[in-house]
Amino acid sequence: MTHYDIKCDNVLIDFIGDSESTDLRYMTEDDYQITIGDFGECKIFSNDKDEFCTRNRGTDSIKSPEMLQLTIHTRKDHDKYDRRKQVGTNRLSDIWSVGCLFYELLTGEFLLYDPDFAYFFVRVVSNT
Repeated sequence: MTHYDIKCDNVLIDFIGDSESTDLRYMTEDDYQITIGDFGECKIFSNDKDEFCTRNRGTDSIKSPEMLQLTIHTRKDHDKYDRRKQVGTNRLSDIWSVGCLFYELLTGEFLLYDPDFAYFFVRVVSNT
């Protein structure tokens, strides 16, 4: 399964027991449970060939470059369209999202986010 929307909003932490008296410095893995939620964008697949996704999914600020470019490469009126070329993403998009998640956890901000979507898009998909 590929989630396509791994971000802080979709990671749930459940503190087991009396979390008010627990000092976070001394917590062990037995004191909490982490769950990933919101599977509305996920894709379940049975093999590697079935894993390939050609539908634009997820939250823009954490999408992989391949997912962001998917819309452009599948538009028939765009100069980059090539019906012979299979364009899409796979589980590597989740790896990109996990990297964005770690950055967000450390800084409290989205990696590469910009309110101007065009500028954000160019920053993520350009080779420079």
